Amino acid sequence: MLEVLGKASGESLAVGFLRGPVAATTLDLGAVNVRALAAIQRSAHLDHNPPFRSRRTRLRWSAETSDDAQEIVFTLGADGLRTVRLRAPEPSPRALADFCADLALHDWLLSTLLDIVHRALARRRPAAELIGMLRPASTTLCMPGCRPRM
Repeated sequence: MLEVLGKASGESLAVGFLRGPVAATTLDLGAVNVRALAAIQRSAHLDHNPPFRSRRTRLRWSAETSDDAQEIVFTLGADGLRTVRLRAPEPSPRALADFCADLALHDWLLSTLLDIVHRALARRRPAAELIGMLRPASTTLCMPGCRPRM
């Protein structure tokens, strides 16, 4: 939650945040997360034998209060960056965070499946071999939101 004090507009803050840091003098929270993820992936607790490779994606999002109609703008950017800009009359921070987490997971899932299918078809192999290449994705990935209740 951000309350603007001073001359900066909510519009310019949202656009600046979604664009990301442009100067090395600002704290880049995305870089902190990338470093943490790299450390996790180097962990000796992992077998380092993934069933398939996937590209990293990132989702930056902002939500603003608006008296006008609700709006969602989803943008695919360079280097796996996706941005979402939400406008709603009285947004619930928790509901918005949950929505964006699900959106990021679904986007990664679909992007990964499309990439795996594209790579498999580009090899021009017999159907049985293509199915073998696609099987790890179909048996490893599950639809987000379809988690067993505890």
